[in-house]
Amino acid sequence: MGIEKEEYIKKIAKEILYGIKNGKIASKEDIHRIKKYFGKKYCLSRLPTNSEILSHIKTKDERVIKLLRKKPVRTISGVAVVAVMSSPYPCPHGRCLPCPGGPPFSSQSYTGKEPAAMRAIMHGYDPFTQTKKRIEQLQAIGHSVDKVEMIVMGGTFTSRDFFYQEWFVKRCYDALNGEDSESLQKAMEKNEKARHRCIGLTIETRPDWCRLSHVDKILSFGATRVELGVQILDDRVLYAIQRGHGVSDIADATRICKDAGLKVCYHIMPGLPHSTIKNDMESFKMIFSDERFKPDMIKIYPTLVVKPSLLHEEWKKDIPAPLIEGGIKKSNLRQLVLKKMKENGWRCRCIRCREVGHRAYKDKIFPEKIELVKRKYKASGGKEIFISMEDKKNDILIGYLRLRFPFASHRAEIGKKDAIIRELKVSGISLPLKKEPGEEWQHRGYGKKLIEEAEKIAEKEGCEKLLVLSGVGVKEYYRSLGYKKDGVYMSKQLC
Repeated sequence: MGIEKEEYIKKIAKEILYGIKNGKIASKEDIHRIKKYFGKKYCLSRLPTNSEILSHIKTKDERVIKLLRKKPVRTISGVAVVAVMSSPYPCPHGRCLPCPGGPPFSSQSYTGKEPAAMRAIMHGYDPFTQTKKRIEQLQAIGHSVDKVEMIVMGGTFTSRDFFYQEWFVKRCYDALNGEDSESLQKAMEKNEKARHRCIGLTIETRPDWCRLSHVDKILSFGATRVELGVQILDDRVLYAIQRGHGVSDIADATRICKDAGLKVCYHIMPGLPHSTIKNDMESFKMIFSDERFKPDMIKIYPTLVVKPSLLHEEWKKDIPAPLIEGGIKKSNLRQLVLKKMKENGWRCRCIRCREVGHRAYKDKIFPEKIELVKRKYKASGGKEIFISMEDKKNDILIGYLRLRFPFASHRAEIGKKDAIIRELKVSGISLPLKKEPGEEWQHRGYGKKLIEEAEKIAEKEGCEKLLVLSGVGVKEYYRSLGYKKDGVYMSKQLC
């Protein structure tokens, strides 16, 4: 960018800042109008982006940042998500039929063309640089990155050499901390009070690589969630696609993770070879009704025929070349599904769609009467209580907590008469640490109310101790509520 153009952008930024503060600019449309006016005045070949404007505005005024923030949904659920990808490495069992990638060109399960994969390739799969640059990108478009949810992607991470796993996660923490540490433990300790705190760490893996020892390792890294490549609950189909594990492995991994306090997400792949629509529907029903499963969340990836997958090779045997690349080619499937639902008069009631931030941003509906709600259910041998703060009339979810009474935890910290909080979340725009709320829903005490309710329930159930599996960057918050470090957990004695 030329020096002259840079000066013009500074002037436009100054005009926008002045306009917002004196009330003449009150919407994104007003900002665009000002850009067009001055762009024409200064004969600019293109209008400056919001990130360019923000780079010249040194203010913490939320009114200014809110109007200039791009892609508000990035942090509308209360956290800034930073996804990093490990280097290409083969899965231990070989390749599944639909798998589109793998070494030497991309991480297993990825084509290398996904946004996170392309960022990883650009930075040589270096975890420090991936994390640092993503934080800078989010900051540049006006997002708070005080509360970061890290996601480690790229094949079966738990099958990698332990020293690689430890190094990779440590470098992510180093990037969040803005400085190097001599060990993973030191990096995690620093992150408890860092500017960019890791409030959650997700690890992607396979059910058969999520056994007791694997779970212990990722817990030592500060993990709070696992994403399991489940695909389908059908042994026949899993065998046919050379998956290398069965339904029993999925059930075992789910229970082990939940009993250790981890949240569990399933990756589901409808449309697999040897399956049918009816079969896929039965699998979905089983996911939510069979007590062996009941994950906390799911991600749906419809089967695609992609070069150079083994599935593509099978298709080539019988199908003319011009017709080979099959499957859904749209990348905005969620929007298409929501559009179809709207046309049929349906409304999605998943947690994401009910969150206060999404309801306000997309539906312009705001909470009126907020009350505490409890939902009890059995899952993976234990008992779960989903405690939430909701506006039931408008179907708005402000915050929630997952309380579990384990079936048989293998962790020494968790006794037979103990309960564990697997998740605590207050939704809405991610608010910087220690910042007082304006219109935002975080930092209003909803989290504390949910924890107090969990403590009451656990005490009533005769529990001796309540544990929390929290992100490293949330430990200070729990200390303020009387919790103490207890192995990889935070805990409080109830009696």
